[in-house]
Amino acid sequence: MDKIIFLKVIQLRDAMKRLFFICILTIVFLHTLIVPAHAWHDNIIEREKNEQIQTWNNLNFKIVADNKKIDDYRNYPFNSFDVSENGDLLIGIDSSVSRKRILYVEQDSGRVIEYSCSADGTIYVNLNENNIQVFLVRGDIIIEFTKACELIAIYDAPADTQPLKEKVLATGDRYYSTNKFKFHIDHMNFPLLIKESANGEQSVVYNATKGFIIGEISVILLGTLILLAPLFIIFNPVAKRKKKSVTNKKANRRF
Repeated sequence: MDKIIFLKVIQLRDAMKRLFFICILTIVFLHTLIVPAHAWHDNIIEREKNEQIQTWNNLNFKIVADNKKIDDYRNYPFNSFDVSENGDLLIGIDSSVSRKRILYVEQDSGRVIEYSCSADGTIYVNLNENNIQVFLVRGDIIIEFTKACELIAIYDAPADTQPLKEKVLATGDRYYSTNKFKFHIDHMNFPLLIKESANGEQSVVYNATKGFIIGEISVILLGTLILLAPLFIIFNPVAKRKKKSVTNKKANRRF
């Protein structure tokens, strides 16, 4: 009997391993299908003014900090970015382990203006000259507002609007997001934003490697717990001992 149980445990363990790797491969494959399809100014339609005001109030965009530096956010991987011709940087932070953050980094002073919102689902950021644009995947709308967090307009946008992966300025400087880890589960967020000057010199503009690793470990641990939970429930030795004890007590009462 014990040998049969042991063999079943081995079979279940192997099945759980296969399921775990299949899930990871499926996630990786689905993320590779996501490609940019529309520029942010293509096929957008401005909403009615009354509807814009109502949506803006519901989303509760606001400035939550305006005196921090970019080093204060190194623990947060980003999913989107943009950069202006004068070097001002816009970073979108939207991960499962932190609240949504929109960072505007001023090139001259290094000051960071942090915005927040109560939107559900994924958000991406973009610059439209001096204005900030935020695309809400759940709802397919673009919110455009000023650095002072004053509403400009709200547009209906194509569902496949995507963030930049790289941008080349008129100076020849190139900014791009990258992930130097060969294997990673999170394909939506990036730990590194790199600036490559026209002469080929590279520098790290934003580095959230530590936060990215913590997020990866958290996802792996959570996935492992979810996969092992059925095994623990089925073969819980404590529960078996309790059940055996109750059975023995009932048997003793009969005698």
